[in-house]
This record gives sequence, structure tokens and C-alpha cells, in this order.
Amino acid sequence: MKIFVTLFSNIGYRYLIMACFVILYYILVVKTDWVNFNWIFQRFLLGIVYASIIGFLVIGIKGTFGKILESKYLIHLGKLSYVIYLVHNLYRVFY
Repeated sequence: MKIFVTLFSNIGYRYLIMACFVILYYILVVKTDWVNFNWIFQRFLLGIVYASIIGFLVIGIKGTFGKILESKYLIHLGKLSYVIYLVHNLYRVFY
């Protein structure tokens, strides 16, 4: 847990994540003709972005946005949507 706090509280890491977003946007939207390079580099950048999202969620989100995400209504909605996600394939099988 300490490594997450150390890594994700570093301002340099936040700039790295923003740079990955910008580069990913450039590759996906502007340079669509880079087919092979696009696929490899896209996977790498998406991995960094997803790992960053998980890291920020592990250390917790503070402030107003964190209070909104921790409201009992959103938590209940998240539980309901997860149940729907789990059983939606069963519905297709039995229907």
C-alpha cells in the first residue's frame, strides 16, 4: 500500500499519465494510418492508463469528487449494475 501512495502522490507520475493520454489520443484520432505501430503502442499506453486508474482508486480519491463517488446511492447503483453484468449472459441462455 505504501508504494501506491508514494507512486501516485508524485506529481511527475501525474504528468506522465497526462502525456500518455495525449499521445494515445494523437495515435488513435490523428494518425490512424499507423496500423502496426498503432496497435502495439496503443496497448502499451492503455496499460499505463488502466494501471494508473487502479492506482489512484487504491489510494483513494479525496475532495468533492471522492465524496460523490462514496455516496450510498452510487454504491448501491454499482452493486446493482454488477449483478446485472453477472446475470445478463444467463438471461440470453434461458430466453
